Amino acid sequence: MDENSEERARRVAADKKNKIQPGMSASEIDEVLGDEFFDWEEGEDCPTFVDEHWDPNMDEFEYIDAPGGEHAPSPGESSEFDPDDEDSCRKYYIERQDAEWMGPESAPKVGSFPGVDRRDVQDMANDSWCAGYGESFKLRIGPNYKKYGKKDHSKESMYSVVAVDFVRASTPTYNIGAKMRLPKVRFNVNSQYVQPVMIINTMLPYGGPWVFSRTNDGPCLQMVVTLIMKEKYAKMWDQLDRAPASCRQLEEYMRIAPEENGPVWDKKDDGNKKTSYRWRWKFIGRGENGVPAALKSWNGKPALITQDGRLHRGDGYVEMDINIADWCLIARKALYTMFQTVPERKLSLGHVIEAREDEHMPEQTLCCMQVCCLSFFTDKAWEDKEAYLAERPSILDGDKLFG
Repeated sequence: MDENSEERARRVAADKKNKIQPGMSASEIDEVLGDEFFDWEEGEDCPTFVDEHWDPNMDEFEYIDAPGGEHAPSPGESSEFDPDDEDSCRKYYIERQDAEWMGPESAPKVGSFPGVDRRDVQDMANDSWCAGYGESFKLRIGPNYKKYGKKDHSKESMYSVVAVDFVRASTPTYNIGAKMRLPKVRFNVNSQYVQPVMIINTMLPYGGPWVFSRTNDGPCLQMVVTLIMKEKYAKMWDQLDRAPASCRQLEEYMRIAPEENGPVWDKKDDGNKKTSYRWRWKFIGRGENGVPAALKSWNGKPALITQDGRLHRGDGYVEMDINIADWCLIARKALYTMFQTVPERKLSLGHVIEAREDEHMPEQTLCCMQVCCLSFFTDKAWEDKEAYLAERPSILDGDKLFG
């Protein structure tokens, strides 16, 4: 039986595929292919693109490396490294023996409190942390949120949580990123303001007096969280006008908000909720196995970081400092109650930039982490600093390192 055009095309394609070998140059591959695929006799059925069947804006293409053209891992890079997976980023940038670092040579490296692979928070061991699920938070989606108040699950977090450090100190250390060794990333963000590395430095006061007065320069336990942007989001800055609304808002936030810093914790003319861009940063804490009764109505709801927050621009990183001692009286009382029960709590902690205009919606989680029953997270033993640190080698001595 005579061979029709389709059968012939299949036979030719199979024959040429067998002739292509790994390591062949482009000219050798061209020689094998020749012009056979374009040598159609007049009258034969030649496949064509039909406009209504092809949408160039649809992501339905699979890109395959040519033989011999696979990406070669850089020195120390695992072939399994996934720059958009949070556990993979932690292992590559923090735990890898030949990881690269930036910052003062004599400074401590971030990551003194080891993390574990991401899992359901209910399956975590005590005294551990892991990357969380940013998509578990319901955030603003618009349009006209002020009128309709619609929320839905966020997309995944934009940044990976790669390192956590706890620092016990007699006084807070601001812009702590300048005093520690931070991971050196293998990519850049095409922005003057947004950096691939972000530090969130939360200062947690201890002792009863801070509940009733704003002793924001007293003894504290600092939780220092290091983030690295997922590379697929970093690439969106190459065409920011086509990027998701959350990327464009982050660019705007990092351009405007740091300029609004006054002297540290100076309450004179420190902005307001209506006009200050810096006041759009939100923290979300959610107890996954319950919270004290007084906090049930607040569980999982965002709290605006206002006068208690300061942004710092560093070399290759940006840092948000949050001093809990500067929260309002009601919030300080509630948080003090929560502190006493943290050793019993499984928590999801997230951060997001608040969207108020439709052009910035839907909101997207910046980062999310989970912590499980942190036994040292109580002020019952904090007063005896030497004993506290001796019993907990994973807690850094801030007075010795940064004082």
